Amino acid sequence: MSKKIKAAIAVSILLNVLLTGMILGHVAGRLTHRHPPWRDADHPMLDQLSTEKRTMLLDTMQRLSKENRESWKLIREGRERALVILSAKDFNERDYMAEVARLDELKAKLSHNTTAATVALASGFSQEERKTLAGFIRHLPPRPPEERRGGARRPGHEEVPLTP
Repeated sequence: MSKKIKAAIAVSILLNVLLTGMILGHVAGRLTHRHPPWRDADHPMLDQLSTEKRTMLLDTMQRLSKENRESWKLIREGRERALVILSAKDFNERDYMAEVARLDELKAKLSHNTTAATVALASGFSQEERKTLAGFIRHLPPRPPEERRGGARRPGHEEVPLTP
């Protein structure tokens, strides 16, 4: 083999090894960073709460996440069913509307669970702690981690400063 071919093969192998390393590193990084920010006890907003209130908040958020996990799964499955109905050759409006109604019920259940947990927390917090809680909730991801996507907020969903 000529020196040019040997050099090309060596460069190709080196680039393939680097590409493989980058892909494996990316996959490993995604697997190790799949938790929501509230699970991180070093979240900057948590520094404003006492240890007792911080533990109370993190425990509540973890419990809420576990309680809502099945509902999120059902919502994903229901959404897929609704999309199948919507894209079918013969659109069945009644089936589609029934599926959307089930999705609305599940979303209402999630909202109710979140509201109940927030009320339970807020009732034990001072006004300053409630302001911190509101700021913390504002920065939570709107969807579970497996569905979260990066990017800018949608129009009309910009942050609004808290006023007492």
